[in-house]
Amino acid sequence: RKVFIMKLSRRRTNCMKASILVGLCVCITGCTNTDYIECRMNDERQKLTDVEIRSISDNDIVQNKVLQNGYTMLQWCDVKDVHMFDNDVEHLKDRKVSYNSFTQWSPEMKEELASVEAYGMDPGLGIRNLHEQGITGKGVSIAIIDQPFDPNHIEYEGKIREYEIYNTDPKGISMHGPAVTSIAVGENCGVAPDADIYYIGQSFSDKNGEANLKDIAKSIDHILEKNDHLENPVRAISISIGFMLGDNIEGTQEWYDAIERARKKGVLVATYSMAQNYRYCLDGLTRDLRSDPNEMSSWTQKNDLRGNVILVPEDARYFAGYGSSDDYCFFSVGGASWLPPWLVGLYALCLQVDPDLDSETFLKYTYDTGYSNGKSMQKIADPQKLIEYIKTI
Repeated sequence: RKVFIMKLSRRRTNCMKASILVGLCVCITGCTNTDYIECRMNDERQKLTDVEIRSISDNDIVQNKVLQNGYTMLQWCDVKDVHMFDNDVEHLKDRKVSYNSFTQWSPEMKEELASVEAYGMDPGLGIRNLHEQGITGKGVSIAIIDQPFDPNHIEYEGKIREYEIYNTDPKGISMHGPAVTSIAVGENCGVAPDADIYYIGQSFSDKNGEANLKDIAKSIDHILEKNDHLENPVRAISISIGFMLGDNIEGTQEWYDAIERARKKGVLVATYSMAQNYRYCLDGLTRDLRSDPNEMSSWTQKNDLRGNVILVPEDARYFAGYGSSDDYCFFSVGGASWLPPWLVGLYALCLQVDPDLDSETFLKYTYDTGYSNGKSMQKIADPQKLIEYIKTI
Protein backbone atom coordinates (compact mmCIF):
# COMPACT_ATOMS: atom_id res chain seq x y z
CA ARG A 1 0.00 0.00 0.00
CA LYS A 2 1.30 3.42 -0.92
CA VAL A 3 1.67 5.78 2.01
CA PHE A 4 0.62 9.42 1.77
CA ILE A 5 3.11 11.75 3.45
CA MET A 6 2.58 15.38 4.32
CA LYS A 7 4.78 17.66 6.36
CA LEU A 8 3.81 20.97 7.84
CA SER A 9 6.47 23.06 9.52
CA ARG A 10 5.86 26.10 11.67
CA ARG A 11 5.11 29.51 10.23
CA ARG A 12 6.53 32.47 12.14
CA THR A 13 4.26 35.42 12.74
CA ASN A 14 5.73 37.98 10.36
CA CYS A 15 5.93 38.59 6.62
CA MET A 16 9.37 37.11 6.33
CA LYS A 17 8.62 33.50 7.31
CA ALA A 18 6.25 30.82 6.16
CA SER A 19 5.55 27.13 6.42
CA ILE A 20 6.42 24.33 4.04
CA LEU A 21 3.86 21.89 2.72
CA VAL A 22 5.44 19.03 0.84
CA GLY A 23 4.23 15.66 -0.36
CA LEU A 24 5.42 12.40 -1.84
CA CYS A 25 7.24 12.97 -5.15
CA VAL A 26 6.46 11.54 -8.56
CA CYS A 27 8.01 11.57 -11.97
CA ILE A 28 7.03 10.76 -15.54
CA THR A 29 9.59 9.09 -17.80
CA GLY A 30 10.75 10.92 -20.89
CA CYS A 31 13.66 11.95 -23.09
CA THR A 32 16.86 12.86 -21.27
CA ASN A 33 19.05 15.91 -21.90
CA THR A 34 21.94 17.32 -19.84
CA ASP A 35 20.07 18.59 -16.82
CA TYR A 36 16.35 18.23 -17.49
CA ILE A 37 14.07 15.45 -18.61
CA GLU A 38 11.52 16.62 -21.14
CA CYS A 39 8.37 14.68 -20.30
CA ARG A 40 5.91 13.23 -22.77
CA MET A 41 2.43 14.42 -21.93
CA ASN A 42 0.68 11.75 -23.97
CA ASP A 43 1.84 8.87 -21.80
CA GLU A 44 -0.75 6.60 -20.26
CA ARG A 45 -2.39 8.25 -17.29
CA GLN A 46 -1.08 7.16 -13.93
CA LYS A 47 -3.23 5.60 -11.27
CA LEU A 48 -2.67 4.25 -7.81
CA THR A 49 -4.02 0.77 -8.30
CA ASP A 50 -2.54 -1.02 -5.30
CA VAL A 51 -4.06 1.07 -2.49
CA GLU A 52 -6.30 -0.83 -0.12
CA ILE A 53 -9.55 0.69 1.11
CA ARG A 54 -9.32 0.79 4.90
CA SER A 55 -12.46 0.50 7.01
CA ILE A 56 -12.62 3.21 9.68
CA SER A 57 -14.83 3.33 12.77
CA ASP A 58 -15.83 6.06 15.19
CA ASN A 59 -13.35 4.61 17.64
CA ASP A 60 -10.52 4.92 15.12
CA ILE A 61 -11.30 8.62 14.78
CA VAL A 62 -11.55 9.17 18.55
CA GLN A 63 -8.26 7.37 19.18
CA ASN A 64 -6.56 9.28 16.34
CA LYS A 65 -5.62 6.09 14.51
CA VAL A 66 -5.82 7.93 11.20
CA LEU A 67 -3.98 11.02 12.40
CA GLN A 68 -0.86 12.07 10.46
CA ASN A 69 0.98 15.32 11.12
CA GLY A 70 -2.11 16.79 12.78
CA TYR A 71 -4.48 15.79 9.96
CA THR A 72 -7.19 13.15 10.05
CA MET A 73 -6.29 11.46 6.76
CA LEU A 74 -9.26 9.67 5.21
CA GLN A 75 -7.94 9.08 1.69
CA TRP A 76 -8.78 5.54 0.57
CA CYS A 77 -10.87 4.99 3.70
CA ASP A 78 -14.33 3.51 4.14
CA VAL A 79 -16.03 5.80 6.66
CA LYS A 80 -19.63 4.76 6.03
CA ASP A 81 -19.88 3.57 9.65
CA VAL A 82 -18.40 6.75 11.11
CA HIS A 83 -21.32 8.57 12.71
CA MET A 84 -19.50 11.38 14.47
CA PHE A 85 -19.44 13.40 11.22
CA ASP A 86 -23.12 12.97 10.40
CA ASN A 87 -24.97 16.28 10.11
CA ASP A 88 -21.93 18.03 11.55
CA VAL A 89 -19.85 18.94 8.53
CA GLU A 90 -18.03 21.73 10.37
CA HIS A 91 -16.50 19.04 12.55
CA LEU A 92 -14.37 18.16 9.53
CA LYS A 93 -12.65 21.50 9.86
CA ASP A 94 -12.26 21.17 13.63
CA ARG A 95 -10.35 17.94 13.09
CA LYS A 96 -8.39 19.15 10.03
CA VAL A 97 -9.75 16.40 7.81
CA SER A 98 -8.44 15.47 4.37
CA TYR A 99 -10.13 13.00 2.02
CA ASN A 100 -10.28 12.17 -1.70
CA SER A 101 -12.60 10.76 -4.35
CA PHE A 102 -11.79 7.24 -3.16
CA THR A 103 -13.11 7.93 0.34
CA GLN A 104 -16.34 6.02 0.90
CA TRP A 105 -18.99 8.01 2.80
CA SER A 106 -22.50 7.10 3.81
CA PRO A 107 -25.13 8.40 1.32
CA GLU A 108 -26.33 10.89 3.94
CA MET A 109 -22.86 12.26 4.58
CA LYS A 110 -22.06 12.40 0.88
CA GLU A 111 -25.14 14.56 0.41
CA GLU A 112 -24.00 16.79 3.27
CA LEU A 113 -20.61 17.19 1.60
CA ALA A 114 -21.96 18.17 -1.82
CA SER A 115 -22.18 21.89 -1.06
CA VAL A 116 -18.86 21.80 0.82
CA GLU A 117 -17.10 20.35 -2.23
CA ALA A 118 -18.81 22.75 -4.63
CA TYR A 119 -17.70 25.72 -2.55
CA GLY A 120 -14.24 24.18 -2.17
CA MET A 121 -13.80 23.90 -5.92
CA ASP A 122 -14.71 27.56 -6.41
CA PRO A 123 -11.50 29.69 -6.51
CA GLY A 124 -13.45 32.32 -4.56
CA LEU A 125 -13.38 36.10 -4.19
CA GLY A 126 -15.44 36.65 -7.34
CA ILE A 127 -13.00 34.96 -9.71
CA ARG A 128 -15.74 33.11 -11.58
CA ASN A 129 -17.52 36.37 -12.33
CA LEU A 130 -14.38 37.45 -14.17
CA HIS A 131 -14.35 34.15 -16.06
CA GLU A 132 -17.89 34.86 -17.23
CA GLN A 133 -16.57 38.14 -18.67
CA GLY A 134 -13.96 36.24 -20.67
CA ILE A 135 -11.10 37.09 -18.31
CA THR A 136 -9.50 33.67 -17.92
CA GLY A 137 -5.76 34.26 -18.37
CA LYS A 138 -5.91 33.39 -22.06
CA GLY A 139 -2.69 34.19 -23.89
CA VAL A 140 -0.61 34.43 -20.68
CA SER A 141 2.24 32.06 -19.83
CA ILE A 142 3.08 31.19 -16.25
CA ALA A 143 5.40 28.61 -14.69
CA ILE A 144 5.28 26.31 -11.70
CA ILE A 145 8.29 24.79 -9.98
CA ASP A 146 7.00 21.99 -7.80
CA GLN A 147 7.10 18.26 -7.28
CA PRO A 148 6.76 16.05 -10.36
CA PHE A 149 3.28 14.75 -11.12
CA ASP A 150 0.96 13.29 -13.76
CA PRO A 151 0.27 16.10 -16.27
CA ASN A 152 -2.83 14.38 -17.65
CA HIS A 153 -5.37 15.04 -14.90
CA ILE A 154 -8.73 16.10 -16.35
CA GLU A 155 -8.55 19.35 -14.37
CA TYR A 156 -5.58 20.69 -16.36
CA GLU A 157 -5.01 18.30 -19.25
CA GLY A 158 -3.92 20.21 -22.33
CA LYS A 159 -2.94 23.34 -20.41
CA ILE A 160 0.71 22.40 -19.90
CA ARG A 161 2.89 23.63 -22.77
CA GLU A 162 6.11 22.05 -21.50
CA TYR A 163 6.87 19.70 -18.64
CA GLU A 164 10.45 19.09 -17.53
CA ILE A 165 11.94 17.29 -14.58
CA TYR A 166 15.17 18.35 -12.93
CA ASN A 167 17.31 16.35 -10.50
CA THR A 168 14.51 14.12 -9.21
CA ASP A 169 14.44 10.37 -8.87
CA PRO A 170 11.59 9.20 -11.14
CA LYS A 171 9.49 7.23 -8.68
CA GLY A 172 6.18 7.59 -6.88
CA ILE A 173 3.14 9.81 -7.32
CA SER A 174 2.87 13.37 -6.02
CA MET A 175 -0.13 15.02 -4.35
CA HIS A 176 1.46 18.46 -4.35
CA GLY A 177 1.86 19.06 -8.08
CA PRO A 178 -1.79 18.36 -8.95
CA ALA A 179 -2.97 20.63 -6.14
CA VAL A 180 -0.94 23.72 -7.05
CA THR A 181 -1.49 23.29 -10.79
CA SER A 182 -5.26 22.99 -10.45
CA ILE A 183 -5.39 26.02 -8.14
CA ALA A 184 -3.56 28.05 -10.78
CA VAL A 185 -5.13 26.83 -14.02
CA GLY A 186 -7.68 24.12 -13.23
CA GLU A 187 -10.69 23.95 -15.52
CA ASN A 188 -13.10 23.97 -12.56
CA CYS A 189 -11.10 25.16 -9.57
CA GLY A 190 -8.40 27.30 -11.18
CA VAL A 191 -7.98 31.06 -10.99
CA ALA A 192 -6.72 31.33 -14.61
CA PRO A 193 -8.08 28.29 -16.47
CA ASP A 194 -6.90 29.42 -19.91
CA ALA A 195 -3.33 30.36 -18.98
CA ASP A 196 -0.47 28.25 -20.36
CA ILE A 197 1.78 26.39 -17.93
CA TYR A 198 5.49 25.67 -18.14
CA TYR A 199 6.15 23.14 -15.40
CA ILE A 200 9.43 22.07 -13.83
CA GLY A 201 9.16 19.11 -11.51
CA GLN A 202 11.80 18.69 -8.87
CA SER A 203 12.18 17.73 -5.27
CA PHE A 204 12.26 20.49 -2.67
CA SER A 205 14.92 18.55 -0.74
CA ASP A 206 18.06 16.53 -1.29
CA LYS A 207 18.48 12.78 -0.82
CA ASN A 208 18.85 13.31 2.94
CA GLY A 209 15.54 15.14 3.18
CA GLU A 210 17.15 18.53 3.72
CA ALA A 211 15.99 21.58 1.79
CA ASN A 212 18.36 22.57 -1.00
CA LEU A 213 17.55 25.87 -2.63
CA LYS A 214 20.44 25.83 -5.10
CA ASP A 215 18.59 23.48 -7.43
CA ILE A 216 15.42 25.58 -7.27
CA ALA A 217 17.48 28.68 -8.06
CA LYS A 218 18.83 26.85 -11.13
CA SER A 219 15.27 26.17 -12.27
CA ILE A 220 14.33 29.84 -11.92
CA ASP A 221 17.30 30.71 -14.13
CA HIS A 222 16.32 27.93 -16.53
CA ILE A 223 12.92 29.56 -17.01
CA LEU A 224 14.53 32.96 -17.54
CA GLU A 225 16.81 31.46 -20.19
CA LYS A 226 13.83 29.74 -21.80
CA ASN A 227 12.08 33.12 -22.01
CA ASP A 228 14.76 34.32 -24.44
CA HIS A 229 13.38 31.84 -26.98
CA LEU A 230 9.64 31.94 -26.26
CA GLU A 231 7.27 33.93 -28.41
CA ASN A 232 5.04 34.29 -25.35
CA PRO A 233 7.44 34.47 -22.37
CA VAL A 234 6.63 33.30 -18.86
CA ARG A 235 5.44 36.26 -16.77
CA ALA A 236 5.20 34.63 -13.34
CA ILE A 237 6.57 31.64 -11.47
CA SER A 238 4.81 29.88 -8.59
CA ILE A 239 7.04 28.13 -6.03
CA SER A 240 5.30 26.83 -2.93
CA ILE A 241 8.11 27.22 -0.44
CA GLY A 242 9.39 30.10 1.66
CA PHE A 243 12.89 30.89 2.90
CA MET A 244 14.93 34.03 3.45
CA LEU A 245 18.51 35.13 3.86
CA GLY A 246 19.78 34.12 7.27
CA ASP A 247 18.01 30.77 7.34
CA ASN A 248 20.32 27.87 7.97
CA ILE A 249 19.36 26.30 4.65
CA GLU A 250 21.77 25.47 1.85
CA GLY A 251 21.38 27.77 -1.11
CA THR A 252 19.48 30.69 0.45
CA GLN A 253 21.77 33.24 -1.19
CA GLU A 254 21.40 31.56 -4.58
CA TRP A 255 17.62 31.43 -4.05
CA TYR A 256 17.48 35.13 -3.21
CA ASP A 257 19.71 36.11 -6.13
CA ALA A 258 17.70 34.07 -8.65
CA ILE A 259 14.45 35.70 -7.54
CA GLU A 260 16.12 39.10 -7.85
CA ARG A 261 17.22 38.28 -11.39
CA ALA A 262 13.67 37.32 -12.25
CA ARG A 263 12.26 40.44 -10.59
CA LYS A 264 14.59 42.70 -12.55
CA LYS A 265 13.46 41.00 -15.76
CA GLY A 266 9.83 41.62 -14.87
CA VAL A 267 8.97 38.04 -13.91
CA LEU A 268 7.01 37.68 -10.68
CA VAL A 269 8.25 34.86 -8.43
CA ALA A 270 5.47 34.07 -5.97
CA THR A 271 6.53 32.26 -2.80
CA TYR A 272 5.37 32.63 0.76
CA SER A 273 8.42 34.60 1.79
CA MET A 274 7.85 37.28 -0.85
CA ALA A 275 8.65 40.23 1.40
CA GLN A 276 12.32 39.30 1.08
CA ASN A 277 12.31 40.42 -2.57
CA TYR A 278 9.13 42.47 -2.80
CA ARG A 279 7.32 45.00 -0.63
CA TYR A 280 4.41 42.61 -0.10
CA CYS A 281 3.92 39.15 1.33
CA LEU A 282 1.21 36.50 1.30
CA ASP A 283 -0.97 35.06 4.01
CA GLY A 284 -3.90 32.69 3.93
CA LEU A 285 -7.62 32.98 4.58
CA THR A 286 -9.93 30.56 6.34
CA ARG A 287 -13.71 30.21 6.34
CA ASP A 288 -16.52 27.97 7.55
CA LEU A 289 -16.89 25.02 5.21
CA ARG A 290 -20.42 25.90 4.10
CA SER A 291 -19.88 29.64 3.72
CA ASP A 292 -19.83 31.26 0.28
CA PRO A 293 -16.18 31.73 -0.80
CA ASN A 294 -17.20 34.72 -2.92
CA GLU A 295 -18.40 36.73 0.06
CA MET A 296 -15.63 38.78 1.66
CA SER A 297 -17.33 38.40 5.03
CA SER A 298 -16.86 34.63 4.84
CA TRP A 299 -13.10 34.93 5.18
CA THR A 300 -10.79 35.68 8.09
CA GLN A 301 -7.01 35.86 8.21
CA LYS A 302 -5.32 32.73 9.55
CA ASN A 303 -2.14 34.22 10.99
CA ASP A 304 -1.05 37.39 12.71
CA LEU A 305 1.35 38.60 10.04
CA ARG A 306 2.44 42.24 10.02
CA GLY A 307 3.25 44.60 7.20
CA ASN A 308 1.81 44.85 3.68
CA VAL A 309 0.01 41.53 3.57
CA ILE A 310 -2.06 40.28 0.63
CA LEU A 311 -4.58 37.66 1.73
CA VAL A 312 -5.84 34.87 -0.56
CA PRO A 313 -7.85 31.65 0.05
CA GLU A 314 -6.10 28.78 1.80
CA ASP A 315 -8.59 26.57 3.67
CA ALA A 316 -11.57 24.47 2.57
CA ARG A 317 -10.21 23.73 -0.93
CA TYR A 318 -11.23 20.90 -3.28
CA PHE A 319 -8.77 20.34 -6.12
CA ALA A 320 -7.07 17.81 -8.36
CA GLY A 321 -5.96 14.70 -6.48
CA TYR A 322 -3.13 12.28 -7.04
CA GLY A 323 -4.92 8.93 -6.98
CA SER A 324 -5.93 8.95 -10.64
CA SER A 325 -6.48 11.32 -13.54
CA ASP A 326 -10.00 12.12 -12.27
CA ASP A 327 -9.37 12.04 -8.52
CA TYR A 328 -10.08 15.09 -6.36
CA CYS A 329 -8.83 15.83 -2.86
CA PHE A 330 -10.38 17.96 -0.12
CA PHE A 331 -8.44 19.72 2.64
CA SER A 332 -10.62 21.30 5.31
CA VAL A 333 -7.54 23.14 6.57
CA GLY A 334 -5.00 23.97 3.89
CA GLY A 335 -1.39 25.00 3.83
CA ALA A 336 0.58 28.00 2.65
CA SER A 337 1.48 26.04 -0.49
CA TRP A 338 -1.91 26.93 -1.94
CA LEU A 339 -1.18 30.67 -1.86
CA PRO A 340 1.49 31.24 -4.58
CA PRO A 341 -0.41 29.49 -7.41
CA TRP A 342 -3.56 31.46 -6.54
CA LEU A 343 -1.64 34.75 -6.72
CA VAL A 344 0.09 33.80 -9.98
CA GLY A 345 -3.30 32.92 -11.44
CA LEU A 346 -4.62 36.34 -10.45
CA TYR A 347 -1.65 38.01 -12.14
CA ALA A 348 -2.43 36.05 -15.31
CA LEU A 349 -5.98 37.46 -15.32
CA CYS A 350 -4.60 40.97 -14.94
CA LEU A 351 -2.06 40.44 -17.74
CA GLN A 352 -4.82 39.40 -20.10
CA VAL A 353 -6.43 42.78 -19.45
CA ASP A 354 -3.15 44.75 -19.48
CA PRO A 355 -0.18 42.85 -20.97
CA ASP A 356 2.16 45.68 -19.95
CA LEU A 357 1.36 45.44 -16.24
CA ASP A 358 4.63 44.78 -14.43
CA SER A 359 4.77 42.48 -11.45
CA GLU A 360 5.53 45.05 -8.78
CA THR A 361 2.76 47.35 -9.98
CA PHE A 362 0.43 44.34 -9.91
CA LEU A 363 1.27 43.69 -6.25
CA LYS A 364 0.75 47.35 -5.38
CA TYR A 365 -2.62 47.50 -7.14
CA THR A 366 -3.70 44.21 -5.55
CA TYR A 367 -2.91 45.56 -2.11
CA ASP A 368 -4.36 49.03 -2.73
CA THR A 369 -7.66 47.69 -4.09
CA GLY A 370 -7.92 44.92 -1.52
CA TYR A 371 -10.75 44.55 0.95
CA SER A 372 -10.16 45.42 4.59
CA ASN A 373 -12.51 45.41 7.55
CA GLY A 374 -10.69 48.48 8.82
CA LYS A 375 -9.21 46.68 11.82
CA SER A 376 -5.79 45.99 10.32
CA MET A 377 -3.48 46.81 7.39
CA GLN A 378 -3.97 43.35 5.86
CA LYS A 379 -5.93 43.28 2.60
CA ILE A 380 -8.00 40.50 1.07
CA ALA A 381 -7.41 40.42 -2.67
CA ASP A 382 -10.47 41.76 -4.48
CA PRO A 383 -10.06 40.52 -8.07
CA GLN A 384 -13.12 42.28 -9.50
CA LYS A 385 -12.16 45.64 -8.02
CA LEU A 386 -8.56 45.10 -9.10
CA ILE A 387 -9.53 44.38 -12.71
CA GLU A 388 -11.89 47.32 -12.81
CA TYR A 389 -9.09 49.58 -11.60
CA ILE A 390 -6.63 48.25 -14.17
CA LYS A 391 -9.12 48.91 -16.95
CA THR A 392 -9.31 52.59 -15.96
CA ILE A 393 -5.60 53.39 -16.01
